Amino acid sequence: MYALPEARGLGAGKALMESCLAGAREAGFKTMYLETVTAMTAAAKFYAQYGFTHLDRQLGHTGHTRCDVFMMRPL
Repeated sequence: MYALPEARGLGAGKALMESCLAGAREAGFKTMYLETVTAMTAAAKFYAQYGFTHLDRQLGHTGHTRCDVFMMRPL
């Protein structure tokens, strides 16, 4: 997920996140996982508001070499 600066604060991120979480639940998933980068502090804060917690790098790394923050939450 990424919102351009001019689109932030308008509720689009919230709507997108809630849609993703609902869709994952409906599809039968039990957890939601995401990756981001340290520089995107606002994104990590946003994800934390939705219950995502940080994972250890060894647990989260899926091979995306630019991502260095790994988060997960139960659905």
